[in-house]
Amino acid sequence: MPADLPRKSKLIVAGVIFLAAAILLPRPLAQASNAAPDYGSRVLLAILSDIFAACFFVSIGCFIIGGMRNRRWRKEAELQKSPPQ
Repeated sequence: MPADLPRKSKLIVAGVIFLAAAILLPRPLAQASNAAPDYGSRVLLAILSDIFAACFFVSIGCFIIGGMRNRRWRKEAELQKSPPQ
């Protein structure tokens, strides 16, 4: 990575992926669990649906931690650019 480009936290990208999973996946899995033929697959799909619904909270945590990291790295980069007095 070139020295003049600021570092970015990959947690923001992970947060977007978790948010997309939380929005798009639980409803189809819940519908599939209702139509599942046997009890085992019905329980498995219901558990997966709940896990993907919890991804929303994981994405918020990724956004918060990633934003804090980006802010800290930006401050460090500004301190390195400014000449010592």
